[in-house]
Amino acid sequence: MLDELVSYIDAEGGMAYSSQLKGAGFSAGLISYASETGLINRISRGIYCTPDVFEDDFLVIGARWRKCIFFA
Repeated sequence: MLDELVSYIDAEGGMAYSSQLKGAGFSAGLISYASETGLINRISRGIYCTPDVFEDDFLVIGARWRKCIFFA
């Protein structure tokens, strides 16, 4: 089941919301266990990614606040 969770996140582009994961049938306990063991990374509340995804602040901000606009 853990491999399926990692594969699902990978298929979603390397990042997924907990609501997506729960909707796909993964339990909160399984998600938590995968995060604690390092199979996936919790980058923010309710947002998970695979360890190979480049984790940066803009990724987290864009994921947490979908209507946020970045400009320079």
